Amino acid sequence: MSKFLVFPKELLLELDDDDDNASTLADTTTTPNTTPTTEQERVVHQLIDDLMKSDTDDDEEHGYFKHFESTEEPVSSKSWSSIGAAIAAAMIIPSNAVRTVTFSLAWDCPVANFLGGKTYHRRYTKFYGTDGEAATNIAHDAILENGNWESLIEAWQRPTLKDKRLPEWLAQTYYLQLLMLTWSSISESPQQLSIQRDFAAAVLMHDSNKMKLLHDGQLVSRKVLGAVPHDIGIDDPWFEVNAYCLYNTDRWKDLNTKFVLQVYRDVVATGDKKFVQAVWPSVYVAMAYMDQFDKDACKAASTLACKVGYKDSEDYFWYKFLKAKDVYQKLWNGSYFNYDNSGSRTMAASMIHEGLVDMAFHTASGIFEAAWSEEGLGYSFQTPEAWNIDDQYRSLLYMRPLAIWAMQWAFSTPKLPKQEPKPEVEADSIGKHHAGFSKVARLLKLPQEQESRGVLQAIFDYTCKKILT
Repeated sequence: MSKFLVFPKELLLELDDDDDNASTLADTTTTPNTTPTTEQERVVHQLIDDLMKSDTDDDEEHGYFKHFESTEEPVSSKSWSSIGAAIAAAMIIPSNAVRTVTFSLAWDCPVANFLGGKTYHRRYTKFYGTDGEAATNIAHDAILENGNWESLIEAWQRPTLKDKRLPEWLAQTYYLQLLMLTWSSISESPQQLSIQRDFAAAVLMHDSNKMKLLHDGQLVSRKVLGAVPHDIGIDDPWFEVNAYCLYNTDRWKDLNTKFVLQVYRDVVATGDKKFVQAVWPSVYVAMAYMDQFDKDACKAASTLACKVGYKDSEDYFWYKFLKAKDVYQKLWNGSYFNYDNSGSRTMAASMIHEGLVDMAFHTASGIFEAAWSEEGLGYSFQTPEAWNIDDQYRSLLYMRPLAIWAMQWAFSTPKLPKQEPKPEVEADSIGKHHAGFSKVARLLKLPQEQESRGVLQAIFDYTCKKILT
């Protein structure tokens, strides 16, 4: 027996079975008690009635949709109207046999539109065209290939899930905490590192158009030269960055540092010299911009300069690193270094690098218990940035939980060779480069931030000052 049931055009189901010595498996449903009030509801009710008809007519033995034959032309829905669809299947199942009904739902929306006016064709249109009529072909391919896809996913996950060295909760959470984009051609360009390239290009971007900050109403430039943006944008990605407008991220002290460290990480992981050559100008400018706030990522910048052959920059950032290194001694309290340990998974990855594997697993398990376990806080698939002892959370669906993959990286990658110790750098040898770097840093320095206070805050501050004096 072979049947096609099509309603509407985008829903396609094909059933095949050659065994006639079997019973029919039928689903039962209950007719809603409400009276249909719209044409759409009337159609749905009629479909349900057709499915529940008894097998009294040889021509309608299985109660197929008699009102909607597959030969009829599809009717377009009206703009802004809701549409409904139903699909039913019947098959013959021999005794002690198993039959599988496979169906696929697909839609073809080939164009991505952004508020800024730009449009882009989605990647899948490379294979299915851009006319918006490919839903049937997509559904067809999914029906034929879904078994192969599942096998590939299982093969990808199997080594981790079967790794007896990993706690069960950790192996599961890896794949629950993906938050990742899939790229089917990754094998063709495994070292593309396109996200870092996008941010590197944005570092050299300057957008003086004003945007209003939500927390105080100030108007600030959308993005200044040298600052690493908070994001690549929403209204016009890659061209209008920083959709985030709660605070002025141009004054944040961590984004530039993290950018330099991420570039260093990617170079260490891939060995891609072309990548570091491409982004080095952005790294240098990011370091110069950050100089007004802090002196971080100097060792990473020195190593990157070495990779591209800029000896003066290499020595200069190494000299700054040696000077800054002394500051760490101030954090020593006699037993350990005072530091911020708020990022459990990030800290756990550091522990694994230091050989403290059991301690790392114990530390990170708290996130699993809170987010995913039955006794937790119900954060499944939306792990927040943080939560407190009163179970109040901040920023659901945050990117920070992706740090779990830093644990896997630390656990699975071979030990990297330690860098050869570098000689001390004399201050006299870096004087010329210091002058050049300082000049760039001065050009990128932001003007003094105007203090924004409301009337009540100003009165409060004035009163406190008078009382204290």
